[in-house]
Amino acid sequence: MAVSMKPVVQLVKKYHNEFESTIESLRQRSAILGADTQRRACEAQTHLRHMQASLQPHLRNQQQQLAATLKDHSPVPANYSFLLETYVWTSVLLVAQSFGEMMGTYALGPLLGLVFDTAPATLLTYVLLPVLAYMHHRKKPAAQTERRFELLGLALTLGVLSGFLLSDRYLGVLPPPAFLMPLVIGISAQVMGPKVGQYRLLFLCSTVGAGAAVHVLLGIVLRQLGGTYLLFVLVSAVLAAVHMQLLLKHMIVNNRPDMIVFQLLALVTSLLVQGVLILLLGFSHGAE
Repeated sequence: MAVSMKPVVQLVKKYHNEFESTIESLRQRSAILGADTQRRACEAQTHLRHMQASLQPHLRNQQQQLAATLKDHSPVPANYSFLLETYVWTSVLLVAQSFGEMMGTYALGPLLGLVFDTAPATLLTYVLLPVLAYMHHRKKPAAQTERRFELLGLALTLGVLSGFLLSDRYLGVLPPPAFLMPLVIGISAQVMGPKVGQYRLLFLCSTVGAGAAVHVLLGIVLRQLGGTYLLFVLVSAVLAAVHMQLLLKHMIVNNRPDMIVFQLLALVTSLLVQGVLILLLGFSHGAE
């Protein structure tokens, strides 16, 4: 009895036709997807151009306002006790941050290494926690005392995390203590403000300049004065002057602006500056 191959041939033809139709369908879908992707890319590019065009005037306005604030030489608002309170508690926050850094470097670093990789810890330390703290402060009203101690806990936490992140770096010199600058600024503002408050530049020299001078004297006494140490002092003084100008601007508008926001700003700025300078100027322990 002869075996018929016709069903086999028909099955092969069926699979061949299905394969061709599938390939053609995929080709058509790819062409449609490519055209749609190109269209969406063009739309996104157009949207970005429109967004850039709409943001440019706003950004230009913000830049002009910041430049005007930094160049403002008007008399200092005569609320020197507010400046004293703002900067002294900022100094306390930076002491807590420094203590946290020692804990993160020497005590808690190995434990944190079991929980965090470098990238998540960096994002948490320098972005997420400060932003969440600011949003929490803005959305949930609370007493000033409660907010201050929340900031204290935040400073300690950020210090632990930054100490963990920078535990494998060393500078070779002892950097100027971050808490000293705001402490000197606050006391100098209270003492010198009534005498020189009518002259903004003289006031800045008497406060920020005094803080920088104390740092330099301390560096001489501790025999740490050098290029790295002076760079820390210079950057700290410049940022302290910018911070003071921003604070004075808000004090002109409102005699008692939101103190917590400016203390948070000073804390995060100090944290970022220290991290960036240690990364740029420090050495890895493995390179010893």
